[in-house]
Amino acid sequence: MRKRQIKGIFSGAILALGLLGSLFFSKEQPANKPNVTLPSARDFRYVQSRVEASEAKTTEVKVTANPLKPNDNSYELEDEAFYIPRYTGKLSVLINDNEPIFANLVDNFQAYYVFSDLDELGRVGSAEALLGPETLPRDKRKSIRQVIPSGWHQGFYSFIEQQALYTRAHLIAHQLCGENATKENLMTGTAMFNVDGMLPYENKVKHYIKQTNNHVQYRVTPVFGYFDYNENNLVADGVQMEALSVEDGGAGVKFNVFVYNVQTGVDINYLTGENKINAQGKKMGFEIKRKSKNKK
Repeated sequence: MRKRQIKGIFSGAILALGLLGSLFFSKEQPANKPNVTLPSARDFRYVQSRVEASEAKTTEVKVTANPLKPNDNSYELEDEAFYIPRYTGKLSVLINDNEPIFANLVDNFQAYYVFSDLDELGRVGSAEALLGPETLPRDKRKSIRQVIPSGWHQGFYSFIEQQALYTRAHLIAHQLCGENATKENLMTGTAMFNVDGMLPYENKVKHYIKQTNNHVQYRVTPVFGYFDYNENNLVADGVQMEALSVEDGGAGVKFNVFVYNVQTGVDINYLTGENKINAQGKKMGFEIKRKSKNKK
């Protein structure tokens, strides 16, 4: 059976009772500066015909700089659990009958979030978190323009609301964890992908947390080269988003979806990020030519 290539993390030992240190974010601590102990985790890195899994070592780090460190363990995932149909106009589809697939479910409420290292092509990996009222930001969002994620070749089109095709899309949204310009948390995503695709699910999680003060186990996994089998693509086909509310066992929030990184009216070269208007786009408007468009 053919194995699909999905780049992500599966938490390996969040339940470990012997884990040293604390992942608790006290109300007195600044949201973006607490010292945490990185939980043991698995970072699954997919190659064309096989899956290489890795396990993070427990390390004392700041929450804004806690990438996962890989080793040489191996693991395989079956095709069916991650089958993603090609985009046909619906911006998100269910994965695994909407059931999230966390290796271990948490049984405590110690909030954390972790990001994978950028790979050798500068691409983001999976991001995982236990979100709660203590992770919600206290400060306004700051500029993230200094981060240039993989595949960033900006294009401008008259039929896109803000004209810019690409946004710096957070894997774990700022509104959920307070992270700003963390490069391991920012990917090249279209305006439609970010605003119409990811945002409704992010809003659902935030609304649940604010209404209940409960916690949500959460993971976002970028998927590269799934549809054209190219392991060197710099722009993700989309992301898998998983969430499960902890205290009520998923009664409040539960989803496992794939959100497509597409933009109506624009053809995207996922290998490079270059883009051009297509026939549908020409009926909607026109491409706007600007200099140094890959730097904006």
